[in-house]
Amino acid sequence: MLTAVRAHQEIDDYRHRVDSLYGNVRDWIVARLPGAVFHNTRVQMNEEATGPYELESLDVSLAGLPAVRFVPRGIFMVGARGRVDVRSRLGRQTLVWLEAGGPALTATVNPGQETETVISRPLFRNAAEGWSWSDPKRTEVLPLSPDVLWDHVLNPLTR
Repeated sequence: MLTAVRAHQEIDDYRHRVDSLYGNVRDWIVARLPGAVFHNTRVQMNEEATGPYELESLDVSLAGLPAVRFVPRGIFMVGARGRVDVRSRLGRQTLVWLEAGGPALTATVNPGQETETVISRPLFRNAAEGWSWSDPKRTEVLPLSPDVLWDHVLNPLTR
């Protein structure tokens, strides 16, 4: 578990990233569908490293289409610094927060007293910092933009 100060900072950072994501999502959806309706619901989170905290999910109602819900899943994810699942009755898509350059897989060995890095390679080469869509197999990411939101997230969940 993190120190209380560090846990609070991690939660605040994640909350800020999620709030920023929701703001972009609202703007991008309203630009194409002005009649969209949005609603936030409190979500109880509990991670081993931080303990319990609250965030909000974002529900999106699109006229004539299945409702979509953006649900925060946590700060500490393998290969990411945050995750939000996007769900509808038709399925689920995943958004991840990546640091600049993307996460790296690193293997180390500890022969005796010295630690030596044997292998280190990025999971997603040239990843930009920010929210990205991740394919279901977690082998590809695309930086989130209005087109990526529609083509890879909303269209599969609403059509």
